[in-house]
Amino acid sequence: AKDPPRYSSRSNSSSRLASSSSSSSTLAASRLAARRGAGSAAAAVRYSRFDAEVSAMQRDSSTYCDEPEDLQDYQSWRADTFSMEKMQPEINKLLTGNAFMAELQSRIVPLLVEQEDFWARYFYRLHKLQQKEDQRQQLTARVKQQSEEDLGGWDDDPQSPRHNQQQQRQQQIKQVPDQSSKQQQQQQHEVTKPSSSGS
Repeated sequence: AKDPPRYSSRSNSSSRLASSSSSSSTLAASRLAARRGAGSAAAAVRYSRFDAEVSAMQRDSSTYCDEPEDLQDYQSWRADTFSMEKMQPEINKLLTGNAFMAELQSRIVPLLVEQEDFWARYFYRLHKLQQKEDQRQQLTARVKQQSEEDLGGWDDDPQSPRHNQQQQRQQQIKQVPDQSSKQQQQQQHEVTKPSSSGS
């Protein structure tokens, strides 16, 4: 009988190593996918309010049939910004992906409103909603930054410059009452000090 091959244990070790490496790669890929999913969920939450406002605006017939209230700003924006030729790719995309707007356009254009007016009013109101959303995000960022500054954002790393600055700030705060106490004690001592003149 022939002796069994001596490299069988090495082969088993290589198989276990390959299996472990494959498991690690799978776990890393799963974690990366989870992080991407969490980022997508956060983005969805962040923009859900804006999307709801846009959807409501799209379904409001006054968006297309009525002149905007801020007529002067609308006319200025339309003259400087809006162009049917430039916006045509976006219009085609909207009509393909939004059945409501496609049907609405077929019903009221040109019966109630001209095509260029229809889209100019729509994109102007979309522009105003985007401005409102940008202002909302800027305000949220300022409030968050102010909150972090108020809390101090304490850094526990003793090697970091920020930690040293925080320590110095805390020492300065502690020294303020000590100095005032010394001044009070000195004033009390001067009041109670016996006068050199007398009997």
